[in-house]
Amino acid sequence: MVVAAFAAVEVAGPIRAGALDLGRIVLAARRLAPLTRVGAEPIVPPPTVLRRARDIVFSNVGFSFAAGRPPVLDNVDAMVPAGRRVALIGPSGAGKSTLLGLAAGLVVPDAGRVLIGGAPLAGPGLAADGARIGLLSQDTRLFAGTIAENLRLGRPEATDIDLMEALDLAGFLPVLDKLGHGLESRLGEGGRGLSGGEQRRLALARLVVAAPDVWLLDEPTEGLDAATAAGVAAGLARATEGATTLIVTHLAREAGLATRSGEWTHAAGSPSAAGVAARPAPR
Repeated sequence: MVVAAFAAVEVAGPIRAGALDLGRIVLAARRLAPLTRVGAEPIVPPPTVLRRARDIVFSNVGFSFAAGRPPVLDNVDAMVPAGRRVALIGPSGAGKSTLLGLAAGLVVPDAGRVLIGGAPLAGPGLAADGARIGLLSQDTRLFAGTIAENLRLGRPEATDIDLMEALDLAGFLPVLDKLGHGLESRLGEGGRGLSGGEQRRLALARLVVAAPDVWLLDEPTEGLDAATAAGVAAGLARATEGATTLIVTHLAREAGLATRSGEWTHAAGSPSAAGVAARPAPR
């Protein structure tokens, strides 16, 4: 299933690529004191999930949206080491989001290869060895139904506490309070009833619930105020621990999530990645 693509091209178009089958999540912190009571049985988190972190390699990748049009990507070489968080920093329109779509298997390069763990993808959102890939894109896809139903698309067995933790991480709890019916609050098709920014936060929470092995994040704190963005960034650092994470952004606060970063620039009209695997992230 493409829950990456549920949050982007996140599943891309209503199930254009299906639903990325993203598995279990265990967040490092249990922060839902309001759901516990004195004398209640303690909440015991399940065993930590073993991440199947895989490197991401772009080898001489080229891509254009139609024959005869200028390439969006041309001769791109870049690598994200397994288990590391890497940020590509560059302006809008430089092809960063397209790179994420290629890594998720939602589009196919015209030239070169995209490898996850040394092999081409088995399909949208799935590495050849079964590692799960999750994408948060600018094009959020939500469905008519409850908040809980939307969140469980990538992990049907998730508990209500799991869902509330993910919503907390994504800065969505104040919105949930306003909706009035908690996790059973209903949305219209396409997330009707939420603003664009609220839809993205819900999509991010869905990705957290799904807990992929490889995370592809397109400006995950875009549109958030500084305090909310700082909380989301801290939560993402915990949620992606041990996973391979590629963040594309023009925001310094998101680049700060990464252990490594590289500049994404245009050279004679063609984007190229500079220093992606070697340069320390800005602090």
